[in-house]
Amino acid sequence: MAGVDLRHILLDLLPSSDMTERCRELGIQHHLEKFIPDLWAISAVIRDATMRAWTQPDVEMWMADAGAAIGDVQNLLDRILEWPGRAAAPSNPLLRSFRVAFRLSILQELKEMGLRLKELVLWGSALDLRKEMMDAMDPCDEEYSYVLGDEVVGRDEDRDNIVEILQQNQSSNNNGEPFVIQIHDEWPFGSLSSMGKTTLARMIYHHPWVRQHFHHRIWVDVSIDLSFDELSIGREFARSITGDSCDHLQSHQAIWLLVNERLGQRRYLLILNDIYYDDMEEGLKDKWDQLKHNLLHVGGIGSTVIITTNHMQPIYIFGSREYLLHGLSEDAWIKLVMRDTFIGSAQDKENTCSINLLIQFAEQQYKTHDGSPMLAKTLGSIFRYTETPSAF
Repeated sequence: MAGVDLRHILLDLLPSSDMTERCRELGIQHHLEKFIPDLWAISAVIRDATMRAWTQPDVEMWMADAGAAIGDVQNLLDRILEWPGRAAAPSNPLLRSFRVAFRLSILQELKEMGLRLKELVLWGSALDLRKEMMDAMDPCDEEYSYVLGDEVVGRDEDRDNIVEILQQNQSSNNNGEPFVIQIHDEWPFGSLSSMGKTTLARMIYHHPWVRQHFHHRIWVDVSIDLSFDELSIGREFARSITGDSCDHLQSHQAIWLLVNERLGQRRYLLILNDIYYDDMEEGLKDKWDQLKHNLLHVGGIGSTVIITTNHMQPIYIFGSREYLLHGLSEDAWIKLVMRDTFIGSAQDKENTCSINLLIQFAEQQYKTHDGSPMLAKTLGSIFRYTETPSAF
C-alpha cells in the first residue's frame, strides 16, 4: 500500500467541512457514509497485513488489492471535492444538467466501491488478519478512551503526571497567557521509532478531568505538511471551533477574529501533535511568537497548549514546561511484547517452553530498543507467526 494514506482519508478528507458541503449539495452524504465503517475495518488490519505480507502470498495479494481500492477511494473523493458547487452558476441550465449527470456517476461509483470494500473486509476476515483496535476508529471519538484503556501499556503514570501539572497550573495561572507543555522523547532526531508521544497526548485528550474542565478540545496534526505554518494551524483551530471550512480565510486577523467571536471566554485545550522542525529553520521563534500572540487573545484564563515534537530539544517558548517521555519500564515492555505475540495468535499458549524462551529473548532485547513501545509491538508481531523465538 505504498503511497496510500488511509488515515489521511479517514481523519482529514472525509470529515472536512468542504467534503461535507459538497456531499450535501450533491445529495450523496448518506451513500458515502455507508462505506466508512468498512474503511475503518481495513485500517484496523493494515498493520498485521503488512507484517504477514512478507511471507504469505495470499496476504500480499490482499495488500495489493486493498492499496488499489484505497487509491481509487482517494481519487473519487478528490473528484467530489472538485465539484464547483451550486453557487458557481445557479441559473445555468447546462450546469444543472451536468450536476445531474455528475451525481449519477458518483452514486454508481459509490455503489461499486462499497461492494469492493466489503469484499476486502470479508477476505481479510478469512485470512484471520488481526485487528489493531487503536486503528479501528476515529481517535477523537469519545469512545476511544475505552480503546486506550484496553490497549495502552505502561503510560498511566505519565498521563497522570501531566494531568497533575495541568491541574496545578489552573490554580496558579493568573496572567491570562495560555499554558504550554512540550512533550518530547529521548530518541535522536530522525529515529525510526518513538516513545509514544501521540498516544500519550490522546490519553490526556480523553482524560475525564480534561473533558470536564476544558470547554473545547482541539486536536491539530501538524507534522511535516504544515511545518509549523501558523496560518494553517490557525485555520484548523477555527475549523474545529466553528465546524465550518475556513480555507477562504487568508489573514491572521480574519482567522482569530472569527475564533474570538465563537470561543468567547471559554477555556480551550489545543494539542499540536507531531510538530516537525529543523534546528536551522529560519524564523521558527518568530512563527511561534506570532501563534502565541494570537492564542493569547482568545479563550478564557486557563487555556492550555500541548505540543508533541519529534525533536530531542523542544522549541524555545518562554515560560513553557517540558516533559521528557522515557521508554517503557522493562516489565511493561515485556508485557507488550507478550501481548502482541499471543493475542489472536495460532500459537500454543500452553507451551511453557516457548513462552519462557520468548521472555528471555524479550529481556535481552529490552535495552537494545530502549523501551520503545512501537518496537515492542513490532517484535511481538514478528513472533506471532514464528514457532519459537529461538528462530531469531
